[in-house]
Amino acid sequence: MNKINLFYASLEPIYSNFDKYLKKLSSKRQRKILSMKDFDAKVHSLGGALLLNEAALRMGIDLQEVLYTDKGKPYLEDNSFYFSISHSKGFALCSFGKIESGCDIQVKRSVNLKIAERFFSEAERKVVFESKNQSDEFLKTWCLKESAYKLVGVNDCVIQNKYGIVFKEYNVSEDFYITVCAFENAFNEPEKIEF
Repeated sequence: MNKINLFYASLEPIYSNFDKYLKKLSSKRQRKILSMKDFDAKVHSLGGALLLNEAALRMGIDLQEVLYTDKGKPYLEDNSFYFSISHSKGFALCSFGKIESGCDIQVKRSVNLKIAERFFSEAERKVVFESKNQSDEFLKTWCLKESAYKLVGVNDCVIQNKYGIVFKEYNVSEDFYITVCAFENAFNEPEKIEF
């Protein structure tokens, strides 16, 4: 049975050795990262790319050039493997396998709940606002929504789940939430990568 593999990492080493890690990527990918204005965005993008490379290496895959759909979704040219990348405040996550998936990672923190008014359905807002810890519930719901959006390109499908999506939430750290989703229950446990 095909499985979705999950890899996560702290990006802390990249902050202090950015140039060293940047050299591990193709010149095209380096240019894309260096074109970003914000240093945090550069580090997060670099961390995501390094995680993708590491995932491919661990699975014995010769990683091809990453291409992008007109909506910005990354993919491999021959679609032999699927992946999803997420990053949040110094951490990165990559799901990788022969099954299409979406993933999200969110560092635990206090959030502005007004965002829920704009991006959450009425049912999702109800779950968040009736929770004892609204920030935690917000972040868990955001993870579900982001992972589903990366899988199907629609963000109104979490509570109603009209697409038959299987979600898996992981609690591997007190620092962040991880959610991955696919159209079948085929998830391996997350593996921590050290840069």
